[in-house]
Amino acid sequence: MGAGQREYLSAADMSGGTVTGIPVGTRGCVKASFQSTWTGTPTGVIKLQGSNHRLAVDNPSDVRVAWTDLTVAASGIHGAANPAGAASATGQIQIVTFLPRFIRLVYTGAGAGALTVQLDLDDVAD
Repeated sequence: MGAGQREYLSAADMSGGTVTGIPVGTRGCVKASFQSTWTGTPTGVIKLQGSNHRLAVDNPSDVRVAWTDLTVAASGIHGAANPAGAASATGQIQIVTFLPRFIRLVYTGAGAGALTVQLDLDDVAD
């Protein structure tokens, strides 16, 4: 996919309890930023996952693909905001110290709403 800005999710339905974004290749990129906005009153957790398995893009649900939750301490993630029943809210997650070969965003929760996420991959360390 490479560096640049793009819409990652567009009004994804949050009422089903889980929204899993598509895997994004990060080759050549040094930073990533996911900015999320949601409508409705969902309550849940937004997290990032990473994988270095080559099948992550072609078949992300393949049992051989290990998706690991990326945590603040382990991966330099900064700024997270989770849906807490507030309407029309926003959050941002940035990875600034390293990137696994593939990343994806996952929302798990309850309540109705629509999730839109903008992704920015950067190939320059500044």
